[in-house]
Amino acid sequence: MSATHPLFDPALRAIDAGDLDALSNLLVSEPDLVSARSTSADPPYEGYFHGATLLHHVAGNPTRGELPDNIVEVTRVLIEAGADPEAGCGGGPAQPGTSGGTVMGLVTSGARAHIQGHTEALIDVLLEHGAALDPEGGMWGTLYHTVEHRGQREIAHMLHARGVKADLPIAAGLGRLDLVRGFFGEDGQPVPGADEIWRRTVRGGALSTTDEILADALLAASVNGWPDVVAWLLDRGAPIDMLRHWGPFPITALHGAAWAGWPDVVALLLGRGADATILDPTHDGTPRVWAQFCDRTEAIAAFDQAGISR
Repeated sequence: MSATHPLFDPALRAIDAGDLDALSNLLVSEPDLVSARSTSADPPYEGYFHGATLLHHVAGNPTRGELPDNIVEVTRVLIEAGADPEAGCGGGPAQPGTSGGTVMGLVTSGARAHIQGHTEALIDVLLEHGAALDPEGGMWGTLYHTVEHRGQREIAHMLHARGVKADLPIAAGLGRLDLVRGFFGEDGQPVPGADEIWRRTVRGGALSTTDEILADALLAASVNGWPDVVAWLLDRGAPIDMLRHWGPFPITALHGAAWAGWPDVVALLLGRGADATILDPTHDGTPRVWAQFCDRTEAIAAFDQAGISR
């Protein structure tokens, strides 16, 4: 059982089956069901999905199986029955610091809905019914999760098209060289405030040096697989071997490209002199080791071609 509410699990089965009639009947029979929450601490409810409502399940994040083809209609039924699209979940015993995740956050950071082609429609139905897009902080989780699902790049563009703002590192992560250029002055250096959003939402407000700003942008472009942006930033002095945090891990741009598995970016960075022997401070792994651990066969082949065996 997922919850103390006796109809939570039957409603969840109706969601998974895409059975609109069964779901609607359950919601009519028990109006408080729409705000009921899972009380389980077993997978998948042990971490960021702890305390999930029925609506949180439409995101398919975490993946529990395929979403029904009519998941957008399922979402409408739940919201029109009173589900709060801004309700948060998370903070389970395995990840106590994750509370506050919304349905929108789950949709935009997950793979399952995107793999099935539902993400854009889910974003729009949530927006239609009052869900919020953080205009400044809503991009980091999406760009970060490219290391798990490459389709996050497309989701990031969906968010940007709907008003989520970009500064230099975000523009680099989006692969928008046209926007990246706009954050540089005539002296070839980033303009003041070029990392303003990144600094507030990712770096905890700490001021960064010019080299750190360039390194953040280089890492964002490398993790998200944009060789043209990577090359452009390197031409303007981005420090190729600087360690910068990507989430909890201090890594170089080469680690990031290897982690996400972009062979063209790996080859470019190696060709421009990236040091393949640098160990990340968390796992003591070289970039190639990161590629091997994540089974990035194409990136491993790029290291092989460059004669780098470890």
